[in-house]
Amino acid sequence: MPGIGGPAFVAELHNRVPSVPVLVLGDASETQADYEGGYVRFLSRPVASDDMLDTAGQMLSGDGSKSNGSKSNERAGISVDASVPRS
Repeated sequence: MPGIGGPAFVAELHNRVPSVPVLVLGDASETQADYEGGYVRFLSRPVASDDMLDTAGQMLSGDGSKSNGSKSNERAGISVDASVPRS
């Protein structure tokens, strides 16, 4: 991302929309500790597509994401379509 790193972007996103879930696909130079706050999950790359889809599905369903007491995903207008086929 030109002009801003991943942790700074996620922090600014949470300042603007604190209830949006964020799935970070980090590289070898990043760790979970770089990304603080609720609704953030961190997976180190490379990551299997099934693991990524499972984690995203858990986050969007509200099962397994960190919570900081903000609005739920449902009230934030975020939903997941479970009928999307996996490749």
